[in-house]
Amino acid sequence: MRRQRYEEASRFLGSGTRSIGGGGGGGLAAIQPLPAPFPAHATWTASQPAMLNGRYLLLSLIGKGEFSEVWHAVDLKENREVACKLHQLSNLWKEERKASYVKHAIREVNIHKRLRHANVVAHLDVFEIDADSFCTILELCKGPDLEHVLRAGPLPERVAKSVVRQVMSALRYVSAPPRRIIHYDLKPANVLFDEAGTAKISDFGLSKEMDGDVAPTANGIVSVPGTSSLSTFAASAMPSRIELTSVGVGTYWYLPPECFPGTGELAAGTAPPQISSKVDVWSAGVLTYQALFGERPFAHGQSQETILREGSIAAEARKGVQFPPKSGHISEHAKEFIRRCLSYHQEDRPDVATAADDPWLRA
Repeated sequence: MRRQRYEEASRFLGSGTRSIGGGGGGGLAAIQPLPAPFPAHATWTASQPAMLNGRYLLLSLIGKGEFSEVWHAVDLKENREVACKLHQLSNLWKEERKASYVKHAIREVNIHKRLRHANVVAHLDVFEIDADSFCTILELCKGPDLEHVLRAGPLPERVAKSVVRQVMSALRYVSAPPRRIIHYDLKPANVLFDEAGTAKISDFGLSKEMDGDVAPTANGIVSVPGTSSLSTFAASAMPSRIELTSVGVGTYWYLPPECFPGTGELAAGTAPPQISSKVDVWSAGVLTYQALFGERPFAHGQSQETILREGSIAAEARKGVQFPPKSGHISEHAKEFIRRCLSYHQEDRPDVATAADDPWLRA
């Protein structure tokens, strides 16, 4: 019922449906006052769903976030079902905030559009609707996400292993040269399933690139400032870690201790933390624990605010992962995989390729 109310109130559908073409000139980065009320080439009908860019027919709302909506749609040109993610910049935002949102959106598109893997949601298209809204077209996954699945309880080990194996396959692909991408927001809500039950990771909004425009830091480790382009350096010359410049973002239950400055090994006031793709290995360990035991291993039940204020992740992780008393039905191989992924120190944690080849996943 809530989704239906959102759908009826949507600016992109509402009580009067319409056909909206793509915006022109300037691209996504063109930040101008919102034209009133829609582009001049928009046409309105009373009986047909909204049409975007002359080819995407909106059918029903899938979900809604604070600044975006995701719609089930049909691509009439390719004759396939797709997901339309519609981004809407607020008229109340200052120009600096709009520019920042668009910059990050373009960065996400540039990362996501070059990924082609069976376990990664495919990015298909992007276009401007008007000066304050744009659309990304994604592969439609008709199944639920893993978060929804886990609401019914833990998974049998063989099922959890199958999901984690596919997630690790995707992470191996995105982290390998020449891509060298850290997803940084791996969690059950970002693992989707298609009709066949194939798991696919989604949402690269917080992802980091390990290559591109590189600059050495004081300690010799290479940092990647801001938005980076594809690197022409050889993989052997690329850094193994980058400087985390976006401290405080992400879903804290799934982030490792090194992502929390001022807690654990990171004293307040020190240089920004150095991270690697081992962030995603940690996240995969948390996801595996949750899939098998129905709860998160650290800071379960705490709010994001409490985790950040009290440094809960680092404090609990330092003691090592603890398994529920009644966990005898889970194999030692599975528990060892989780322990390795949730190693407190980055140096002790396997990299993505090693974790993807773990004996538990290969058995």
